[in-house]
Amino acid sequence: MLELVALRFCGLPNELVPLQLGLVFLAFPAALLALLRERAHPVVLRTVVLAVALAPTLQVQAASAVADVTLAVFFALAAAAGWRWLETGERELLWLTGVFAAGAIGTKVEGLVFVGILVVALAAAAGGRRRSATLLAVGVAAGLTLLPWELWTRRHRLGNAISDAGGASFGPVERVPRAGSDLVKELVDPSSWLALVALGCVAVVVAFARQERRAALFTGSVALGCLASVLVAYWTTPLDFDYHVATSVRRTIVAPVLFVAAMAPLLLRRPAVDAQRPFGHPRH
Repeated sequence: MLELVALRFCGLPNELVPLQLGLVFLAFPAALLALLRERAHPVVLRTVVLAVALAPTLQVQAASAVADVTLAVFFALAAAAGWRWLETGERELLWLTGVFAAGAIGTKVEGLVFVGILVVALAAAAGGRRRSATLLAVGVAAGLTLLPWELWTRRHRLGNAISDAGGASFGPVERVPRAGSDLVKELVDPSSWLALVALGCVAVVVAFARQERRAALFTGSVALGCLASVLVAYWTTPLDFDYHVATSVRRTIVAPVLFVAAMAPLLLRRPAVDAQRPFGHPRH
């Protein structure tokens, strides 16, 4: 979408697209600091930001101008803003959640699935019918932003690799454990993530042990839901399975990893902050 907007409608050369995607990644640490600095321990927050900035696979993918990093940035910020809205009740955070969610949906096809999982999990954690309905409405509004693009592409009969190959259909069930094994190998590869994935997992465990089970369950369920949707995509791919997995696993896990990283400072937050602003209590 970014390439078509820049090239077809604005007449800009494609060389600017990698620059745009790179700037989105470079802006993520500052955005995360701005979102979470009032709710997280400064040392933990800066550690997470530094780990994200130094993760080799994120640097390589950002420099390669693939859209998976951009999707991950929007998705992680939507999650962080959404959880902060649940905690503080600030309306601005709800609007940010919708804007970032729309960005994720507009970036890649799987963004719609990831955002759907996120919105449902946020609504389940909201603890009230009105707040849940508000979150679902924001999710629907974010999804509707994709409608003009869908209508335009259908009118001009623009396809993609999946549709051109005949559309998704369930393949052999053996694909699931094979793809799952590759996903796990990539997640635990320190040459890709350094200690970023380990930090996120530790944060979930610590939060659960400290009775922060709502946040821990939310983080775990969204991350696992996104990874499960990736497995389904590999199970139903019409492309050559081995080629598809080998060339895309490193990219498809970026969004759930960056999501867990964004939630880690909230999972390891200071107890004093929680005492000042209890869950669901708006800040005045």
